[in-house]
Amino acid sequence: MNAVEDHDPLAASSAGYPDAAVSVAFFAAMFGHETTGRMTIWTASNRKTYWPNTTAEAAAAAIGLAGDDDVYFGVGLRRSRLMNGRGSSDEVGSVTAVWADVDIEGPGHAAGNYPPDEAAARLLLSEFPLPVSIVVHSGGGLHAYWLLAEPIQGAEAAQLVDSVQKQLRALADSHGWKIDTTSDLARVLRSSGNDQSQEWPTAPSAHARPA
Repeated sequence: MNAVEDHDPLAASSAGYPDAAVSVAFFAAMFGHETTGRMTIWTASNRKTYWPNTTAEAAAAAIGLAGDDDVYFGVGLRRSRLMNGRGSSDEVGSVTAVWADVDIEGPGHAAGNYPPDEAAARLLLSEFPLPVSIVVHSGGGLHAYWLLAEPIQGAEAAQLVDSVQKQLRALADSHGWKIDTTSDLARVLRSSGNDQSQEWPTAPSAHARPA
């Protein structure tokens, strides 16, 4: 069962970790302009959920916990802290970015028709009509984020994320490749920093809406 962690890694500092600045910049870009809703950090092995109050706490937890676990974050902001679990899509109050998970063919992906390598994944993202704001190397592919100028909520958020991912899947299909659907608003993705690396393909500017 998912549980809220009693011991508080959020009190730690990310200072001193080699990728601290990367993680701090990532969470600040994703959530720094939104003052409502709750961020979530989630660890895979024990299925524990952490609820940072600030982007600095989120970065510290993501980096500090990554030494012993696979660490993920909730791309959607939850309406409030939950006593158990990380919440369903119904409990997501808003999203501050649109995302996509572009897996690369390899040992961890059995489907066999993902983009064959990183160059192919980058080609796919470059063909999308709106420039990507942030790219995170997940270990098995690329996570792409399109920052929004303003948070969006509810059905509008669900429709936008689904629409963007459908467009990207259509592009992938034109190459004979597969892109998984990850449009649920409660989605967790690998956090930036530590063993993962992050890029800003363009200045981390926000977009009013992807077309």
